[in-house]
Amino acid sequence: NGQNLSLIAAKKPVMVRGNRSALGDALRNLIENAIEHSPKGGAISVEVAASGSVVVCNQGAGIPEDDREQIFQRFWRGPNRSEVGSGLGLAIVRETANAHGGTITFENNPNGGVSFTLSLPLIK
Repeated sequence: NGQNLSLIAAKKPVMVRGNRSALGDALRNLIENAIEHSPKGGAISVEVAASGSVVVCNQGAGIPEDDREQIFQRFWRGPNRSEVGSGLGLAIVRETANAHGGTITFENNPNGGVSFTLSLPLIK
């Protein structure tokens, strides 16, 4: 789709405790979701912060107010979705975040698109 995927890494390694496979699946789901919802030629960014959060941003249409309560429900798919996916991606992300003592939040970006923030506790 001619999209640009960028990574903005923290200056030092960010250490969180968790299941590598489960956290990898959660990040893959967030990135694949961003790719699916960004327009051709759009940009997707992934930012790893020293605080233990990963922010995935896309340039899509954003999440309508009426859909905000449902996006993390299993098998829920928005009204204008393609046939790709089963509606489990964001539910998996939420369950993974909860299982690791973290959170997943989102907000519509002022210039369009959405930013999802997966926050995990740091190893101390």
